[in-house]
Amino acid sequence: MNKMTGAEIRADWEEKRKLFPHLTPILHATMWLGLPYRVYAARLETDKHDLTNTGALFTQFDLGDPWKLEGDWMVCGDVHVPFTHWDLAVNVAQVGRKAGIKKLLVAGDLFEFEHFSTYAQLVQTPTWAQERDATRELLSMWLKTFDEIKILMGNHDRRLQKFTQGAFEETDILALVTTNDKVRMSNFGHCEIVSGDVKWRITHPRNYSVNNLVVAETLAMKFQCNIISGHEHHLSLGVTRYGKYIAVNMGCLVDASKLSYVILDDSKAPDMIPGFTMLRGGAPYLFGEEPFTNWQEWL
Repeated sequence: MNKMTGAEIRADWEEKRKLFPHLTPILHATMWLGLPYRVYAARLETDKHDLTNTGALFTQFDLGDPWKLEGDWMVCGDVHVPFTHWDLAVNVAQVGRKAGIKKLLVAGDLFEFEHFSTYAQLVQTPTWAQERDATRELLSMWLKTFDEIKILMGNHDRRLQKFTQGAFEETDILALVTTNDKVRMSNFGHCEIVSGDVKWRITHPRNYSVNNLVVAETLAMKFQCNIISGHEHHLSLGVTRYGKYIAVNMGCLVDASKLSYVILDDSKAPDMIPGFTMLRGGAPYLFGEEPFTNWQEWL
């Protein structure tokens, strides 16, 4: 949203009125400044009563904005290094090269961060040093193919934020494994991609359902756009119930056979389905294990 102060709004108003004598405040607010009229009026009132400094006390906590990206992207998520399905991670790069896509979006849970979890460990787990080195190896491999790697925040990635009581920002977390300026991390768990003039919201949501596409479809209807969703480790693609949007469960890059809480005891939870997504020309393409994908066409 436009962050102009009341004084800046008033100055702009005086300038515009010289050019357009019949300009009204509501048109100035909405058409020229892109502000809801109530916000416009509040900022003028703040300036009028010399409350600018007081108002600043309420605006100092700025969480920034999620990314707005463009073009074609390889999209993967739920990598959970070092419990990664390595062969499938390599396939992400191979398909990217075959399709001529040079940008990769990791949609949450790049890290496992087992040692920063509040859950009691069932067995001995890899050390942080092992996780760190494995992440560096993975990024190094991907950087041989991709000119740009962007990483969204997932619930596992946030474990370190919680462990440090918010002292670690996303840049601090990323700096633990790379300083390459081709790799960036967002503090948001979602972003927008416009590919082929089609808008997509890529997200690692808080919510979970045992049923495919339930969360993704709900988010599509809430945000009125196509959705590619992670976190649930499902692999599925469908059209929302009224046929307006496409909802995608992107699959996961974690190897479930390496996870003690999955393997040691039986559970009613659905299986974690390996896979990833390609967004090209506005359309989603899902890749999973045979026979879901005919890999001979892509490798």
